Amino acid sequence: MNARQTIIEFTAVIGVCVLLSAAFTAPWRPNGATIPTVYQGKAEFFAKIDASMWTYMLAWGAQHPEKFYDAPVLLPVRDPLVANDPRLTEGIWSIPLFRLLPPVPAWGITLWIGLVLTAAGCYYAGRILTGTRWGGAAVAVLFSFGMFRANHVCHVEGIFAPFLALSLAAMTRFLELPRKLNIIGFALALTAAVIEYSYTAVVLGVTLPPAYIYGIWRRKIPWRQALMPLLFTGALTVVILAPVALK
Repeated sequence: MNARQTIIEFTAVIGVCVLLSAAFTAPWRPNGATIPTVYQGKAEFFAKIDASMWTYMLAWGAQHPEKFYDAPVLLPVRDPLVANDPRLTEGIWSIPLFRLLPPVPAWGITLWIGLVLTAAGCYYAGRILTGTRWGGAAVAVLFSFGMFRANHVCHVEGIFAPFLALSLAAMTRFLELPRKLNIIGFALALTAAVIEYSYTAVVLGVTLPPAYIYGIWRRKIPWRQALMPLLFTGALTVVILAPVALK
């Protein structure tokens, strides 16, 4: 595929993901008053409370980087970690949005971006793993928009879901061509997926090791070389989560 075809396909995929994400969060539009939610009826009340908590906590972390894990307790809970937990790290890339915009619009736009990147990441991971565009489309539909619990608009976990898909894609690239750059790319994507505190981490833990071992066995990559991205991932994860562990 030449560069022009790649750009056209990339644009088309992103456009479809944007439309799907907009439909998924409809009828919400960026504004300073309402929290986006897909729940209806009585469940909508609790969903908005949940989303409001995360909106406040992410806004606090963005405005107080020196006290990122020390947001005031939002609810009278027995274990304060329930209200002030390290899941703030999942929205760390959205800090600029929360510094530039009011909390509610920043939250909604962050979720839109998260859904778009999730669907796009799943498409390209599926395409690389299956070797066909239809395979990529199937993975995007089944994984990104089918895993409602991981991606619904009231939880921040969906923000990091694309790294799970991209780690699978990066793993495949590394197994096909185990160069240093591919090792680094695989390790970075895997680190981003591992450090998240969400339901998708369970999927990663179950699916990635068997696929990785099978790929090593089929391609006969030396074990020392195959362990490099895993060791790199472990080291990065320890460095990133050390402040959380101390808390």
